[in-house]
Amino acid sequence: MARYIRSDLKTLPPYTPIKPFDVVAEEIGLPISALIKLDANENSYGMLPEVSTDMISGQFNHIYPDPGQTYLRTDIANRHGIKKEMIVCGSGADDILDILIRLVPDRPIVTSGPTFGMYSFLGSVSKRQVIDVPRDSQTFQVDFDKVLSTTIASHATLLFLTSPNNPTGDIIPNETVKMLCTKLSQHCLVVIDEAYAEFSSTTCLHMIDDHPNLIVLRTFSKWAAIAGLRVGYSISNPLIARSMDIIKQPYNVSSVAELAARSALKNEALIRTQQIDKLLEERVNLYKLLSSYEWIHPVPNSQANFILCRISTMPAWLVASTLRAKGILIRYYSTNHLVHYIRISVGKPDDTEKLKAGLDSIQKECVSSYFKSLEAVLWDMDGVLADVSKSYRTSILETAKFWGVIATHEDLEKIKNEGNANNDWVVSKRLIDSKIEAGRLSPTLQEVTDKFEEIYQGTEAVPGLWKLESLVPSIELLKKLKSAFPKMGIVTGRPRHDANKFIQTFNLTEFFDVVVCMEDTPKPKPDPSPVKAALDALGVTKAVLIGDTPDDIMAATFAKIGGIGALVVNNDNPKTRAALEKCNPLATVNNLQQFLQILTEH
Repeated sequence: MARYIRSDLKTLPPYTPIKPFDVVAEEIGLPISALIKLDANENSYGMLPEVSTDMISGQFNHIYPDPGQTYLRTDIANRHGIKKEMIVCGSGADDILDILIRLVPDRPIVTSGPTFGMYSFLGSVSKRQVIDVPRDSQTFQVDFDKVLSTTIASHATLLFLTSPNNPTGDIIPNETVKMLCTKLSQHCLVVIDEAYAEFSSTTCLHMIDDHPNLIVLRTFSKWAAIAGLRVGYSISNPLIARSMDIIKQPYNVSSVAELAARSALKNEALIRTQQIDKLLEERVNLYKLLSSYEWIHPVPNSQANFILCRISTMPAWLVASTLRAKGILIRYYSTNHLVHYIRISVGKPDDTEKLKAGLDSIQKECVSSYFKSLEAVLWDMDGVLADVSKSYRTSILETAKFWGVIATHEDLEKIKNEGNANNDWVVSKRLIDSKIEAGRLSPTLQEVTDKFEEIYQGTEAVPGLWKLESLVPSIELLKKLKSAFPKMGIVTGRPRHDANKFIQTFNLTEFFDVVVCMEDTPKPKPDPSPVKAALDALGVTKAVLIGDTPDDIMAATFAKIGGIGALVVNNDNPKTRAALEKCNPLATVNNLQQFLQILTEH
C-alpha cells in the first residue's frame, strides 16, 4: 500500500504529543488521581465552574456550528478593542498555523529554536523548507540579526517566533518585533505566537495597524483551561484574515468549544484572580525550589507558566523517567539543544510540594536505582577495550603529517572532545583542514581515507600500526563482568573487519553477544542508532554504555540509557574529563576495575 502514500512521509519525524492522563496512568500502573501533570503547560486549576455550566447549556449541538464563529469573534474583538474582521478562529492555534502555511507562496519558513515544534512539523508536512536559526546554546538568546538576514536571503514567506517562547520562557521585546516587521515588510509575514501572553506583561497586538505584515496568535488552551476543547485565533490585517477565512475548514470550531471560549472571556476577571494570579505566584515559589538543588539550574525570568531547567551530574532523561515512575509528569526533550534539560509546568502549591518530595528522593536514589535495574553492558572499543594511542590515534597524526600538517595528541584530543568525531577518517580530514597552510589545496576525504588505511593496515614493506594495539581490561575482569551481566555488546565506529580483527586477536568472542560497527547503521555516534541497534539485538532497554569520548556519552543519552565516562587510557587529561562530565554521564571512571565496582556494588 506504500505506493499510495507520499514517499517523503517515510522520513518525516512524527510530532511527539503529550499522552493523556488515562493512558499514562495505565502505563505507570497508578490511578489517575495519583498523577501530578506538569508536562504540557495546562492550567492545573481546570475549567472554571461558570465556564463548565455555560458550555453544557448549548441547545443546538445537533446542527453544524457557526462556520464564521461570529459571536466568538465579536467577543474577542471587544476583549482587545479591535475589529472582528481582523480575527480568524481555529481548532487551537495549531489549526491557525496550518492555515498560514497553506496561505502563503511555497517558499521557506524561518524559525529560531529551540521553540514550539509544530512550526517545523507542519512546514515539513506541507513540503516546505524550514530554516532554523539556532538560539545561543547557553543563554537561549535569539540572534535577531541572523534571523533577519536569513529570512531575506532565503526569500522566506513566514517567520515564526514565540513570545513568551516555549520552552525557554523569554519574551521578544516590542522594539525587536517592530524592527523585524519594518525590515521584512516587503519580504514576508512575521508571526508572533503569544500562546502564553496571559502569563506575561508583554504583547505586540497594538502594533498590527502600523505593521500589516504582523500576525499575532492566541489560544484559550493555557489561561482559560480549555485545552481539551481546542480554540485558538489569529489577529491580523483584515485582508490577510479574509484570505485565511477562505481556505480554513468552515466548521473548525465546535459549538461546545465556542460556548466555552465565550464564557471564558465573560469570566476572564474571575479566571485571573482565582487561577492566573495564583499560578504567577506559584511560578516564583517553583523557581525558588528548583534553584535550591545544586544539580538543577532553572533558566531565569520565565514569563510563561513553566520553567526550563538544565540538569547536571546526571542525565535529564533519567530525572524525567524517575519522576514519571512516581506519578510526577514533566517534559523531557531528546533534541540536541535540550538533551540536558527538563521543562516543568507551574501547578498548584500541592503539586509543587509533591514535586519537591520527588526531587528530594531523586537526589538520593536516582542513579543507584538505575544501576540496580541494568540488563546489559555496552562497550565502546577504542580507548576502552583497546588502547589505540599507538594505532588509530597515531595513524591520524601520521596521515596529517603526510600532507605537511604537524599535529599533536592534544590537537587530536581537542577535536574528539568537540564531538561528532566518531569516524577517524573524518577526524583526520578535519585535523588537516584546521591546520593546513593557507593557499594549499586540502586533500579529499577519499584521499585521506586511503592514506590512513595504508598507515593503519600496513603494506608488504611496512607493518600496520594495528599491531601495536593492546587490550585494556584483563580477561579476568571481563569474566567477572560477563558473570554479573550475561548480556554484553560492543558499539564501535570501527569498520567491521577492524573490529573483528581486534576481537579475534585477543580472543574476546565469548564475552560479547553483539558487535555494532560502522556499516550497521546509517549514522555514527553521537546519533543513537548504533546504541539502539545493540539494545534491539540484545532485547533490552536498560543498559549502560562505557566510552571515552563525548560522542559515546551523548549517543547513550539520546538512546535513553546510562553513559559511563572512561578515562582508562588518558586519565590524566583534565580537558577530556571536563568534556565527558559536561555530557552528564552516570559516572566517570579512571580504570575498569572502578567500573566493575560501580556496576556490581548496586
